[in-house]
Amino acid sequence: MKSKKSKMMFAAIAAGIISFGCPTSLQAMPGGGGGGGGGTSTVSFTATTECQGDQTTFNSTSVAGSGNIIEWNWDFNNDSIFTDGSGANIGFTLLGHGNFTVGLQVITDQSDTTIGYQNVTVHPAAIAGFTATSECAGDLTTLTSTSSVLTGSIASQSWDLDNDGSYDDGSGAMVTYNFGGAGTYTVSIQVVTDNGCVKEHSSSVTVHPNPTADFTYNDVCIGDSTKLIGTGTVSSGSIVSYEWDLDDDGMFDDATGAYVPYLFTSPGAYVISMQVTTDNGCKDTVTHTVTVSPLPVILFDYDGAACEGKAVVFINNSINQVGTIAYVWDFGDGETSADVNPVHTYPGPGTYTVELTGSNSYGCMSSYTRDITIYAAPIAGLTGTDVCYGDETVFTNTTNNNGTAVASYFWNFGDGEGASIINPVHTYDAPGTYPVELIVTSIDGCMDTATGFVNVWELPDPDIKSSTDEFAFCDGDSIYLSVDLANDETALWSSGETTATITVDTAGFYTVVITDSHGCSRSDVNEVTVYPLPTLVISNDTTVSLGYDVPLWATGAEHYHWYPHSYLDAHHGSSITSTPLETTTYTVTGTSEYGCESSASVTVTVDPDYTFEATNVITPNGNGQNELWYVKNLELYDDCDIVIVNRWGNEVYASRGYTTPWDGTLDGEPLPEGTYYYVVKCDGTEKVYKGPITLLRLNE
Repeated sequence: MKSKKSKMMFAAIAAGIISFGCPTSLQAMPGGGGGGGGGTSTVSFTATTECQGDQTTFNSTSVAGSGNIIEWNWDFNNDSIFTDGSGANIGFTLLGHGNFTVGLQVITDQSDTTIGYQNVTVHPAAIAGFTATSECAGDLTTLTSTSSVLTGSIASQSWDLDNDGSYDDGSGAMVTYNFGGAGTYTVSIQVVTDNGCVKEHSSSVTVHPNPTADFTYNDVCIGDSTKLIGTGTVSSGSIVSYEWDLDDDGMFDDATGAYVPYLFTSPGAYVISMQVTTDNGCKDTVTHTVTVSPLPVILFDYDGAACEGKAVVFINNSINQVGTIAYVWDFGDGETSADVNPVHTYPGPGTYTVELTGSNSYGCMSSYTRDITIYAAPIAGLTGTDVCYGDETVFTNTTNNNGTAVASYFWNFGDGEGASIINPVHTYDAPGTYPVELIVTSIDGCMDTATGFVNVWELPDPDIKSSTDEFAFCDGDSIYLSVDLANDETALWSSGETTATITVDTAGFYTVVITDSHGCSRSDVNEVTVYPLPTLVISNDTTVSLGYDVPLWATGAEHYHWYPHSYLDAHHGSSITSTPLETTTYTVTGTSEYGCESSASVTVTVDPDYTFEATNVITPNGNGQNELWYVKNLELYDDCDIVIVNRWGNEVYASRGYTTPWDGTLDGEPLPEGTYYYVVKCDGTEKVYKGPITLLRLNE
């Protein structure tokens, strides 16, 4: 028997009043209980196409047949009961996906009730999901989408791998990602269908921690077992296996377990690796180098003859392949040493048993023993005389044989020379203090060396110096001769004087002998020369008019110097000229080629006799030659009157004293060419000087 809803639907379909799949052509039918005299309303609505789970928006587009629609009632579950919602516009979430039949009932204010049905489509959403591989820290995790959709297809899949809310870390059905460290990470996937339906899904991804592998070991000597103890750790979970690579072939197949004792058959450095695995399959590997040390080979020798009182140099010839060796020497006389190559002096002659024990840095130990005989040695001694340079040094051998036979003596004189006799003598080539060495060797090869010093005193070095640059002086003078004396030196001159400085006033050879505190002496000699003074001959005394030149001369010397310098044209030379303005006595000093000097004097008497010499032609044309009328010596007299007139007796120039010479002008204007006449009269003489002057203006 059909339900009430099915019966109503069947009746409606039979009546042809409902049309599916076309919302705009919905058929209306009168509802029960309606009254009123109006026409039937038209029922219609629109619905958005949504995805499963989203809200669908319904909007009524119904039109009233008469009056106004006052009520809109909805049937969303297709049970013909319009109580699922009300209002012209409404949102409703349809459960599931597919095609849904939705009905709308409209009621007007004319009591007209009309209903209509329409199909509404809801697209299915995707079923989002993914799987993730279980990885260890640092490895790539593979994420595989398991998403699906019932109808249609999946258009895109995006991933949020860093949990920042953005799906921008990868796309596609499968991605890989390195989460870095161990931990639990939230991963999300967003799935979009071809109908635009979006579905998101989040899940946790676990990254397991890696273990930390390590092991302890002991370096051993050859023949001992190496103990390998694994010490792996992990922050969560547990270590489930220890695997060993003991032959360095990269394969962890040589042993298992946390404790492995292993015996290496030959010494060397061995690379050992261990791999640990956790219960989650995470691994770590560690490598150490294990040293298997050979026993050291201990050997030694000693250098030279083993003699009483002499240091024996022990030479360590031990051999070690790895590490370092610590040594202990037992010298057989109660003394020990930890040096590699020790030096040891024994207390006396005899035979001693020496043992060297060597222990390398891995604790491997060996030893070596041998006897050493210490022989008695001679006790060398020497003396030598101190001498003055050039004398012979005598050496005396004072060696004590000390009960042994001497095989040889060798002397080193300290200057590159030597001798092999018992008591030598030697002459040194230079003064100085020389280290002397005597090496005495016994028949057992034992040597002793005596050292000392001999002085070869340097001879005094007298150097006679003169108080002048040369050992010479001029007749009538004297010089000092001197020598430098050290505090312990004395002087003896050939003159019998014993002072460091003597005065010499005669020519001859002078010798000095210097003696020092060691009795060493040496002499020096110099010749002293006395130079004669020059004999001067000079010009005679003379009288000259004021303003006129006087030649002066001298002979008998090499160089000449005149004094005073007044009115002279030169100060040096055998011939000079004086133009004195007053009576002057000149002294000339003559110097010989040896620097000896003599002097002589000459007097020049000046007579102011008003002697003049006038020129009779001037050419003032501006060429700088013969521009002025010149009267020799006139400027020397200030008591003279000078007048110049033309041919008609007219005065063109007049002056008291001739300080401004006439230049052929009058009042600054050039005078014409012609003959002019001068008259000069001085107060100090009755003489009158006169004569013609020809003025010419030559064109250059």
